[in-house]
Amino acid sequence: MISKASCISHLSASIEYVTIEEKGSMELDRQNLVGDAAHFPKEMTALHHLNSRCVNNTIRIEISPDPRDIPNLTESNWRAIPKQFIKLLGEKVKDDLNEHQWVAYKHEMAGPENDIPRPHIHIYINRIGFDGKAVKDKFIGKKVQVVAHELAKKKGMISARDLMDQKIKEGPVYLKETLIEAAKHSNSIQDFQERASREGVEVTTHKNLDGQVKGLKVHFEDKTYKISDIHRSLTLNRIDKLFNSYGKKRGISL
Repeated sequence: MISKASCISHLSASIEYVTIEEKGSMELDRQNLVGDAAHFPKEMTALHHLNSRCVNNTIRIEISPDPRDIPNLTESNWRAIPKQFIKLLGEKVKDDLNEHQWVAYKHEMAGPENDIPRPHIHIYINRIGFDGKAVKDKFIGKKVQVVAHELAKKKGMISARDLMDQKIKEGPVYLKETLIEAAKHSNSIQDFQERASREGVEVTTHKNLDGQVKGLKVHFEDKTYKISDIHRSLTLNRIDKLFNSYGKKRGISL
């Protein structure tokens, strides 16, 4: 199980998205909301007016079970996940989120063309409580990752964090040492690639349509790894910070 979250202001568009038929949409559960989906934004906005200072007033969460767990999940299992997840998240943010307004939907399909069978859950939680106070959203993205790990362990499901730890544990020590050493002495992605190549390790980039580097892959002895699978500190963002501080040596610790 893996999860991600952000705080948004465009609630109406988001509710419209989760209810489209092409996604195989099904409502799983709701709290403190009545009527149909068309009325949810109005009901939640009524509380938003109690706290006009909070602009990003809705917590958007996506939960994706590991594909190997999906065949074992019954409809009742799917319906139970949102409330359990929100309870654990409430403990992290020091607020009883199950007392807030929220709604959860299951999507059967994923992808821009709705052509990938990958069941997952969308949850929308009103940050504004009935007392007008806003739920703190600091590190909300990290907190839902922790909750996904804890809930997966409780339910005997596969945790994305456990998979990452296992990949790191099994990753070749030589690769880790080589890439860390190359990163420490590089001042650009190209420099990093060249230094790794001298040691027999190929590092390739994944770019978006604008030509920006969005990720790195490592090729070694007929195997391919995401670079973060080799070592947690070897993420594109962290490596880039190290490059930006090259010469000053005040960058991240690898």
